[in-house]
Amino acid sequence: MFAALAAPAAAQAAGDRAPAFRVAGSVALVSDYRRRGVSWSDAEPAVTADLELAHRGGAHVGIAAASVRGWGSAGGSDVALDFVVGWRVAALGGDIDAGGRWTAFSGGLRDSDYGELYGRYSGTIGPLYLRAGVAWAPKQTALGRWFDSGADFVAGTPQRRGGGDNLYLEADASAFIPGTPVTLHGHIGHSRGNAGLGPAGTSLAPTGRNWDWRIGADVVAGPITFGLAWVATDIDPAGAAARRLLPAFGRTRDGGPIAGGTAVFSLSAAF
Repeated sequence: MFAALAAPAAAQAAGDRAPAFRVAGSVALVSDYRRRGVSWSDAEPAVTADLELAHRGGAHVGIAAASVRGWGSAGGSDVALDFVVGWRVAALGGDIDAGGRWTAFSGGLRDSDYGELYGRYSGTIGPLYLRAGVAWAPKQTALGRWFDSGADFVAGTPQRRGGGDNLYLEADASAFIPGTPVTLHGHIGHSRGNAGLGPAGTSLAPTGRNWDWRIGADVVAGPITFGLAWVATDIDPAGAAARRLLPAFGRTRDGGPIAGGTAVFSLSAAF
C-alpha cells in the first residue's frame, strides 16, 4: 500500500525536477510522402522534418515541413507546412491531446491553406500501444468544391466558388517484438468531405468518402529508424470517381495513380 502511494509522489517529484520545456524533433527521407493514403509528393521521394516545443504542464507548439509536388503542391508550392498548437493531459488511464493545426503551402495558392481542430486519445493495453483520433476542418474556401472534374480544373473554369468542411477519423496500433528492435504498426482512417476539386485542384477526401490504411514495421538503431510500410486507399484508380478527377488527381509525369497501394520506405533520425 505504501509503495503504491509512494510511486505517484516519486513521479511527481521527478516531474518537478524536470526542465520546464522540452524540445524534440526529427528528420526523415521517405520514398513517397503519403498523407491520408494519397501521395503529396507525386509518388516520388520526399524529405520531412518536424520540431516541437513542449511545456511540462501539457502545452505544446510545433512545426512540420514536407517537400511536395503534383497533387500536394497546391498551386505550385514546393513545401507543405503544418503549424500545431495543442495541450496534452493524462486522463482515463492514458493521454489526451487536443488542439489545432494550420496547413500552409509555401509559394502556393493561398486559397489552399486550411485549418483543422483535432483530438486524440492514446494508451496501452498489455504490449499494445493504441491511439484513436478525430480531425475536423470547419467550412472554409480551401475545402470547397470548385471544379466538377480534373478537365475543368485544367481548363481553369470553376463551376462554383464555395466552401466545404472535412472530417477524418483514425485509429492506430503498435507493438514491440520482445527481444528485438522491431516495432509492428498499423493504421486505418476514414475521410469525408467534398467529392470534387478545390481551388488548387486538390481535396482532403478526393472521392467524397474514402478509407486509407497502413501496415508496416520499424527497426530502431539508436536515434535512427528504418521503416517499411504498405500504404493504400480504397480509391479505385480505374473507377469512375478517380477517372473523373484526372488529370489533376494523378502523377504529373504520366497520369498514373497516386492513391493506389504502394510500399513506402523511410529513414528517419530523432533528436
